Amino acid sequence: MRIIVGLTGLSGSGKTEVANCFEQQEEYSVVRLGKYLRERYWVEKREGESIEDYAERYRFHSIGEYMQNDIGELQQNRKIIIVDSLRTAADYNYFKSCTDKFILIMIMAEKQKRINWILNRRREGDVENNWKLQAHDYWEMSFGIDKLMVLADHFVINDNSIEDMYQTIKSNLKKYEEYI
Repeated sequence: MRIIVGLTGLSGSGKTEVANCFEQQEEYSVVRLGKYLRERYWVEKREGESIEDYAERYRFHSIGEYMQNDIGELQQNRKIIIVDSLRTAADYNYFKSCTDKFILIMIMAEKQKRINWILNRRREGDVENNWKLQAHDYWEMSFGIDKLMVLADHFVINDNSIEDMYQTIKSNLKKYEEYI
């Protein structure tokens, strides 16, 4: 049986950086929902449409459903699939239906640390200041992360290095090794 681990959290909390750490390990595959959505946005966006408005079109559909072929290939090749950036109950329900062992991890970090990380990564479309981050946090919570917080199996505070957070998550996953 495969284990699917979903990573959720507000923008800049460290989800993608942790996913990058797992991707370096042979037994893990990574599905990147946020990256997929951003790539589709730049191709399909309507004139004047923000990424938040674009995402609203997908709100009640799982991004994972659109990536089924990619996910199927990953499931054949690896024991554990890490899903980077779950945002909605639809994503949660979709990935939970794909396995008997789905684990949701909520990554949290202080607002000031998140804005510093966001400004340093320089990803197109990211917020540029605290006020915009606060507005984006509100949107993300109302979009579905608030519901995922209640469903999370583990909470990890990102208050140190990415490597420390990765090791914390990896040690939490050890208790599920019997399912692999």
